Amino acid sequence: MKAFVKAFARAIIAEYQLIRIYFVDTKVREVNPREWIRLASVAGEELVMREAEDSDLRNHAWYAGQHSKGFGLWEGGKLVCLCWIWTYNHPALPKRFARIGADEAVLVDIITATSVRGKGYAPMLLRHAETEMRKRGYRRLWAWIWHSNTPSIRSFEKENWIYSHVLIEVKPRGLGRTISVALKGHWGLRRRRTTEEKSQPENIQ
Repeated sequence: MKAFVKAFARAIIAEYQLIRIYFVDTKVREVNPREWIRLASVAGEELVMREAEDSDLRNHAWYAGQHSKGFGLWEGGKLVCLCWIWTYNHPALPKRFARIGADEAVLVDIITATSVRGKGYAPMLLRHAETEMRKRGYRRLWAWIWHSNTPSIRSFEKENWIYSHVLIEVKPRGLGRTISVALKGHWGLRRRRTTEEKSQPENIQ
């Protein structure tokens, strides 16, 4: 039965997204990297191609450009972790964020070189990027995560990103447009409660 449902869905749906939307109200975060770690802005695609050895980071350099803010983490002089944030007026910003304000932006990509994964570099870079965006006048950042990407979900929630909703985007074959449905509630993982929420009793219904 499950195989039939999947086959039927593939027959009528050209593309789909099942994602969780997160946001964080920016503030200056404390980041204390080791002496061999450097955190800095990334000027553009050429810098990435010059200082990153990892092919995945180099392949993601296209996120650079006008209305794009890049931030990187260097280990021993090598660029090993990279994130890109697009501002509200970026021409390629996904339509799901079409209504964000001029003081908001969207984290569209964060990637760590395969050789250094598991060292906590992505969360460190998230804190650095949030701090820098706050200093530049951006009060809120948004992001989306595939619904089943448990490691990323936990990393973002550990860094105090707040779960907003699940978004289903479906593009039926032959229709020519995408249908979007936003759902409240938590799919798969229970959202980590904030400090303020922990001080309040849970409602049990």
